[in-house]
Amino acid sequence: QEAQYQAVEKEIAQIEEAFASLANQIPELRRAGFGFRKHLEPTTTNLQNQWMQARPQAHALLARYRQEDLPRVEALAAAAHTLPHGIDASRAEPFKRQLDGLDREMDGHRAQIRKPYETVRAGLDKMVAEVKTLTDLVPKLEPVAARRIPGESFVDGVAATLINDNVKLDGFLILSDQRLLWVHAKQVVVEKGLIFDSKKTVFELQIDELLGNLTRVAESEKGLIFKDEIL
Repeated sequence: QEAQYQAVEKEIAQIEEAFASLANQIPELRRAGFGFRKHLEPTTTNLQNQWMQARPQAHALLARYRQEDLPRVEALAAAAHTLPHGIDASRAEPFKRQLDGLDREMDGHRAQIRKPYETVRAGLDKMVAEVKTLTDLVPKLEPVAARRIPGESFVDGVAATLINDNVKLDGFLILSDQRLLWVHAKQVVVEKGLIFDSKKTVFELQIDELLGNLTRVAESEKGLIFKDEIL
């Protein structure tokens, strides 16, 4: 049962780690050219303020319920050791009911511990996922960095397959406030093997178009069940 309270402690530690990661990742995104999504900093600050209020409440509840529940768990465990082997099921039933009841109480106590920070954790999970999506795009911007227009800010990017003369090339479509870019994720052999070659992914900028040069954008879907979006 102590492990269940340790799981709550781990959750609290993970929240601390997530805030520390965001404190490093968001400035890195700004330096990489992601000038949009202005909500990242204020939303993170708001969540941190909520966390500063929720954390001491959670720690206090954790200490309280651990102090109340663990002696009861130890007492039941000691009582269980006194039961003879091969005991009749009916004689063990009262002990089982006590154990089940205590387990339900502890489930309720864990829910009470989590209650002060459950809203923070939900908002933080969304923020971490959003920042990860942008952070994963940063390596794809390497071939763009040398040709970045002064003051240009990147908006978003998605995995996109370029189809050219029925040849499909994997890559990423990236939108900035000034350009539409497509970066080819090219597999390059770095070492030949007897069975498998060692490869690495190299990103090459192949489409670089100013938004002002685009006269129209045509969008369609292809497929019956799993639909591909065609741009």
